[in-house]
Parts: sequence; structure tokens; C-alpha cells
Amino acid sequence: MALRMFWAGQAKGILGGWRIICLVISLLLQHPGVHSKCYFQAQAPCHYEGKYFTLGESWLRKDCFHCTCLHPVGVGCCDT
Repeated sequence: MALRMFWAGQAKGILGGWRIICLVISLLLQHPGVHSKCYFQAQAPCHYEGKYFTLGESWLRKDCFHCTCLHPVGVGCCDT
């Protein structure tokens, strides 16, 4: 029982760390000196050039956009 509680606490700490990392990255991308453009496609399929991607996987398009699969919500892309 104590081991389960310890493990759950560590899992929350790890997830909390990812939240902080995502927040910092999003704030950096909004900084006026950063000129990348991002957009989100709701319910877009997670495939590019015949390859399918799962949640969290990324790919680089020919037009230099870095896209991430957010299945089942959609796809998010940013200009690199």
C-alpha cells in the first residue's frame, strides 16, 4: 500500500514536471523575439506522406513546419 502511494506521488511529480516544461516552451514561443508561427488543426488526422503517427509523435513537413500528433484532438504545427 505504501509503495503504491509512493509510486502515485512520483507519477504526479513527473507529470507536473512535463506541465512546467510545456508552459515554459509555450511562453518562449510567445516571446516577441521569436518569429515562429503555430497553428492547430482540430480533428486533423495524424498522418503525413503515407505514414501514420500516434499521440505525441512528431514529424517535419517539407515546408519546415514541425507537427505533433495530439490524437484524438487534432494536430499542432509550428514553423521552424
